Amino acid sequence: MALRVDELHHINVGNIARDGEHTVIRIKGKGNETRKGVLPPIAATPVNAWIASADIQNDRSGPLFRPGNSARGAGRDGFKRARLSVRSIQELIKKYCRQVGIDEAVSVHSLRVTAATEADKAGVPLIAIQKWLGHKDPRTTLRYIRGHEDLDRSPAYTIRYG
Repeated sequence: MALRVDELHHINVGNIARDGEHTVIRIKGKGNETRKGVLPPIAATPVNAWIASADIQNDRSGPLFRPGNSARGAGRDGFKRARLSVRSIQELIKKYCRQVGIDEAVSVHSLRVTAATEADKAGVPLIAIQKWLGHKDPRTTLRYIRGHEDLDRSPAYTIRYG
């Protein structure tokens, strides 16, 4: 989803909804700007499963990501009606990176950069990536895109010479 860690921190259960055939998420970004994004099925399925297993589907104004009721309970004894801290979110990313063998230096922000880069490689227009990331200025978005010196996509190949 290419979200900022603070955006993850502020998601409420009610921010996840259906819009026709799409699962959408309402995101409160920088400066309290709100944007709507699509939650792809690969993310929507586990998020909806989490909501059901945590039994929080009726707590629409409550936080989506919550700490367990006890430090050692791992959620088996329920979940607090509190937000996971930004630090806890960052630590969970590190934990899951270790589990799947990805460099622990990965952060929510580096996942955001990777998402922008992959969208660019897939040919998504810069303006769409900019809106997706919640940037006001396309120059900010360009700083996120790595390897944009992709020679295979050079404009020089689109020009007819002679």
